[in-house]
Amino acid sequence: MEYFLSLKGEVCLRSLCTSFLVSAAFIVGLDSQTQQILGDFEKKATINDLPTLRTFVIVVSCVAVYQIIQLIMCLVRVRSHEKNPRGFNKVMAWTTCLMDQILHYLTFSTILACSSACTPVINRC
Repeated sequence: MEYFLSLKGEVCLRSLCTSFLVSAAFIVGLDSQTQQILGDFEKKATINDLPTLRTFVIVVSCVAVYQIIQLIMCLVRVRSHEKNPRGFNKVMAWTTCLMDQILHYLTFSTILACSSACTPVINRC
């Protein structure tokens, strides 16, 4: 019973994580800002002006795809556990944990790189 509840909790957390990652990719990818320079001239900044933002969107999209794949695997395990409640696979659990850690550290480092690369641009404006 505990294994079944932990699977449901994992499904909820992966769903929440996936929704946050997809919304972050859409917000950053579709955002643009316009600023007036010297009265008549307007400069429009998009994702193409800063390569680090493009990298951020690509990394976040890849992590979101991984989370969706893991979410589908969790749903399959929930369905199979309802039919045949027999334990779990340790190798699969450790592999999933390792991949989760790698991708979350990759996301965190990408966010730090974007924030350090975007800071001088913001301060100049």
